[in-house]
Amino acid sequence: MHELEGDPSRVVKQFGRSIPGAEEDFQRLVEAGHEIAKPLAGLPIAFCWPEEAIVRSGLSGYVMPKLDPRFYYDFGEERRLRTLDHAIPKRTAFSLPFTVSDADRLTLVQLVAAFLESMHGSGVVYGDLSWGNFSFDPNSGVHLAVYDVDSSRLLGSRSFTRQAPASTADWDDPEAPDLPVATLDADRYKFALLAYRLLVAHNFDGRIDPARITGQISGLGPEDSRQLKALWTRAAGPRGTRPQLAEWTRLLGRPTPAPLVTVRAAVNET
Repeated sequence: MHELEGDPSRVVKQFGRSIPGAEEDFQRLVEAGHEIAKPLAGLPIAFCWPEEAIVRSGLSGYVMPKLDPRFYYDFGEERRLRTLDHAIPKRTAFSLPFTVSDADRLTLVQLVAAFLESMHGSGVVYGDLSWGNFSFDPNSGVHLAVYDVDSSRLLGSRSFTRQAPASTADWDDPEAPDLPVATLDADRYKFALLAYRLLVAHNFDGRIDPARITGQISGLGPEDSRQLKALWTRAAGPRGTRPQLAEWTRLLGRPTPAPLVTVRAAVNET
């Protein structure tokens, strides 16, 4: 990843090798991004989406806007990306220069749910849902950044990278470990897993266990908490029975609208 020559506000993601015949699928994904962004207007989401292709004997990379510095934090002499795993409370030998509350974690889950609901509503599978593909800023209102769409695909098409779905450790769908393409159902399972880890388990790798949900979810009422437990029960079930994202957003709600981080896309510059 490097800055675009003559335009430091954008970066170039270059592939190790060109991908022949991928240009059409890539362009369709770029165009789908405009529809996905519409329902997210007014939400504090830095929406990551490729802007233009780099073509040299096939698709060899693409151009994206640079990620806003607010999604990084200083750690000694380093600047680190505040990926979503930083929202998990943990004991460390050092202090991070920010804090994340239960209310912040609920807002993050709401924002990820809104993003994925819009993706699915536009007929696009995200594909690689994991800690490292989201970043956030908890200061002055929670903001979310979404990046890395290399596993995403339009329904009826393959991923433009032509690769099998990414299988991030501890994020695999136990009901579908070796699918040839990413699916809506796997997205639904992985979102439920993300929400469970942030709102219930407060750990990095726990599996959905509805029996652990014995009281209210912080920030939600008893009835909504009971219904969320029912969604997690279904999410842990067989393929094809997982709750759709609209069911989650109905119970979770949407965060209070706030100014967008950026009107353009954002990208992880690491």
